[in-house]
Amino acid sequence: DPVLGCVSTPVDCSHLSNTCREGVCDSASGACVATTTDDCDDGNSCTTDTCDPVLGCVSTPVDCSHLSNTCREGVCDSASGACVATTTDDCDDGNSCTTDTCDPVLGCV
Repeated sequence: DPVLGCVSTPVDCSHLSNTCREGVCDSASGACVATTTDDCDDGNSCTTDTCDPVLGCVSTPVDCSHLSNTCREGVCDSASGACVATTTDDCDDGNSCTTDTCDPVLGCV
């Protein structure tokens, strides 16, 4: 610039930015690159956190239904994020003179 002298104009990489990534200039090449953001971690080990360019952060509950049947329920352990099977008490008929059990196929017997 004849008046100001040398002027450095930053490269605009905003065309690569969206909710899930930020467009930045690579100082080595001068090219625009997209960097991913890690802002979607909700801190809950029982969700899978992803970033959708339109919706933004999406936290999907871990599906433990494969462990569920008539006698137990598959749930996510919040400490480990692993699926575990918990027993249900749905077979108690309220009669103390019967032994209430659950058969995975037949249900309460």
